[in-house]
Amino acid sequence: SVFTKALFDTGNLLSDGFSDTPVIIAERSVVKKLVPEGIFSFIDGEAALPINADDGSIRLIPAGTVGGESILRAVLIDSVTVIGKKETREVKNVILAESKTPFSSGDYSVLLGPKIFEIREGNQKNERAKKTAGKD
Repeated sequence: SVFTKALFDTGNLLSDGFSDTPVIIAERSVVKKLVPEGIFSFIDGEAALPINADDGSIRLIPAGTVGGESILRAVLIDSVTVIGKKETREVKNVILAESKTPFSSGDYSVLLGPKIFEIREGNQKNERAKKTAGKD
């Protein structure tokens, strides 16, 4: 697990096109700590998709930014816990994508969007994401 600061970005409406699962965008240092080396090499663009990575946890996410459009390599993670000023919330089955560039301020290393707060355990979207990933 990783403990890091995040920025709530109302403009981050990124979600998986198949399951509508929200996408968290993180700097390389965060992704590297959470993802197995073989999968990270794929996400980082250094290697082909590992043969044993056919469980639906690998995703390609189309993303549009101010700088243009790109495809983010991402992975389905078990859960994320968001500790806010007023509440703490655990969200299961979230997609983690690596930012192609570091965040400029250095004050945070993860971007959360509003969709992350719409999902609660047992929520229909959350269950659909699990089934899409093959984790019935």
